[in-house]
Amino acid sequence: MKTLRIYFAIIVCAALFGGWVEAGFAQGMMMERGGKAYRVFCTNCHDLPDPSQLTPREWPAAVERMKKYMERLDRPVPSRKEMHLIIGFLQQHSHKPEESPGERSKP
Repeated sequence: MKTLRIYFAIIVCAALFGGWVEAGFAQGMMMERGGKAYRVFCTNCHDLPDPSQLTPREWPAAVERMKKYMERLDRPVPSRKEMHLIIGFLQQHSHKPEESPGERSKP
């Protein structure tokens, strides 16, 4: 039992100081159904974009635009349900707050 605790402590320290926590979080996000669809379809053309690049409001148009590119390039296209999952995933993991042009913070 004491050996198990030591191993656990080593793993926790390695995770905290080795960047595993962030990588584990990203991998956990990808395990969601939307994350899986995001990974499968989006990596057909490019590296995965960071969901925080756009606001939740901006993601639907961006994903629809990418779907049109995929159709033109004769790539696999997500179904309506997969599109919904991908958009939901990106919106959920977007860290930029929704703001109207009048509410933007000033430098």
